Amino acid sequence: MDIPILYLLFSIIIFFLAGFLIGSIGVGGVILVPFLTFVLNLDIHIAIATSVFTFFFSGLVGYYQYYKRIKIDWNLALWLMLGCVPGAFIGAAIAWEIPQNYLKMILGVVILISSYQILKKSENTNQTKIIDYKIVFLIGLFTGLGSPITGTGGPLIFVPAMILLKAPIILTIGLSQIAQMPIAFFASISNTIYGEINFKLGLTIIIFMIIGVYFGVKTSTKLNSNIIKRIVGYGLLIIGLFIITTTLHSIYS
Repeated sequence: MDIPILYLLFSIIIFFLAGFLIGSIGVGGVILVPFLTFVLNLDIHIAIATSVFTFFFSGLVGYYQYYKRIKIDWNLALWLMLGCVPGAFIGAAIAWEIPQNYLKMILGVVILISSYQILKKSENTNQTKIIDYKIVFLIGLFTGLGSPITGTGGPLIFVPAMILLKAPIILTIGLSQIAQMPIAFFASISNTIYGEINFKLGLTIIIFMIIGVYFGVKTSTKLNSNIIKRIVGYGLLIIGLFIITTTLHSIYS
């Protein structure tokens, strides 16, 4: 697809910003699908498939950065991936059967929920808490199903769920980066079989998103995360409402 120079520059900023937010607060890929769909006018099915494809690489970089800072519970990670893998493959196949307007409505609702989760005041999650492996498996399965249907990335679903369990936030973000990789890999296989991925656009997104993830992780301990979360939360609120209202107008006009 040919993109005018101003759109290209704006796109680079959005791709970098998505990666930066993933690296700094664990949620950022959610802005990709609305941008690709409503600004670049990409078919939402292809936009979702392409976004999910990029999350493997942002997850890889994000995990590597957090791996150096925290000790990963690999038993939890294993149960998480056991849930993510079948969920991702099935979720991607289901997404291609959902009409565009329904996908847009689902995306809008998920973004509003994400906005609420980010904006609400959370309790202290730096405490140590034992988490049941079976619950992590179910969260992984649900995350795997939801991510390729919405194209929002695993952290958007996984992070709020783990926060509800009062899991340590650093561990949660680290596990969310691990979850992205099997979800993106197996969802992309499914998307290649049942649909289509714009690999050319995806590779462009990956380059600038990886740079964003790197700087997001590097600055996560230096920036005021509460201010970032409030800006992102209100931004997502506006995006979610915009998607829902424009989709409803499209349906009933």
